[in-house]
Amino acid sequence: MIFLNKMKKLLFIVLLAIVWQSCHVGRFFIYNFADINDYKKFPKKDLIKSTQPFYFFDGEKSSSVLRLPKTFTKKAKEYTFEEALKNTGTVAFLAIRNDSILYQWYAPKYNTSSIVPSFSMAKSYISALMGIAINEGFIKNTNEPITTYLPDLDKTKFGNITIQHLLDMRSGLKSVENYFNPFGDIAKYYYV
Repeated sequence: MIFLNKMKKLLFIVLLAIVWQSCHVGRFFIYNFADINDYKKFPKKDLIKSTQPFYFFDGEKSSSVLRLPKTFTKKAKEYTFEEALKNTGTVAFLAIRNDSILYQWYAPKYNTSSIVPSFSMAKSYISALMGIAINEGFIKNTNEPITTYLPDLDKTKFGNITIQHLLDMRSGLKSVENYFNPFGDIAKYYYV
């Protein structure tokens, strides 16, 4: 009888996990917080490799000058630049100027072929791509409403939000940034 009750509880937990997996609350508990392995958690679309890829020049060997801080001080302790990178959980750090990689550092077990999520770093790329899209005539300017390019969005809710608002991260949409609430906005938007 005790074994049967334990099996019923286990079956209930398994069924609950399957049902919850289909909603953001369930995925919050399964995946927990955003981390470096997020690329394994979400659907992906493979990109086709270019037949004419761009390669950065190795600027580390050139005469280009890059002045990185030699040390950091935190709580009266001095760290080297690489120690500071390790202490912050950084796994890859690149300094790129124009077409040259001036500095690169990788944590142990990581290299130029490692797959890692970009998180907020993507904002810089989006901003640069927006400039390219304007320059090439695909977008008129950043003062256009986002509904011009996302017509499925409700114009009454989103019609006053411009591309510039999103680039500045000030859409005006009400959102609470709480990473520990499975019912909150962060979990909803991240795991939807």
